[in-house]
Amino acid sequence: MILSIDPGKVTGVAFMLPSGVVSTREIEGRYDLCHWVIDHHSQLCIDALVCEDFVISQRTIKTTPQKDPLRIIGWLDIFCDWEQIPFTLQTAAQAKSFATDAKLRHLGWFTSEGAGHANDASRHLLVHLVRTDPKRVAKLMEGFDLS
Repeated sequence: MILSIDPGKVTGVAFMLPSGVVSTREIEGRYDLCHWVIDHHSQLCIDALVCEDFVISQRTIKTTPQKDPLRIIGWLDIFCDWEQIPFTLQTAAQAKSFATDAKLRHLGWFTSEGAGHANDASRHLLVHLVRTDPKRVAKLMEGFDLS
């Protein structure tokens, strides 16, 4: 299973099972997220975890004073080290510039539920797959109009 996370006060989660099925959700609260990750790892075995990096800047300090993303990323880094799970951080710009809403809709990964955090997690999942399994992505994107 590949797990993708958009960390925050409300965290977006997207995961791809070995069958290729993708499921998304939003989880409120960092402790609930930690319990969810532990439960799903013990049930399904996480093979890789990709997460949006949270960079502190003057803009983020003004727009997002929360520290939850930093705490979540730190915990995920430690968890992945303990469990020997490859852990990758990606920027929000990497995900949003490539994995557009149109691409998510084509894949059937777009959801209109929640605040959009699940879609952001799906974006990171897609970018990760492009880097690690481009042939799979090419097959998934068959029929997508790039014009």
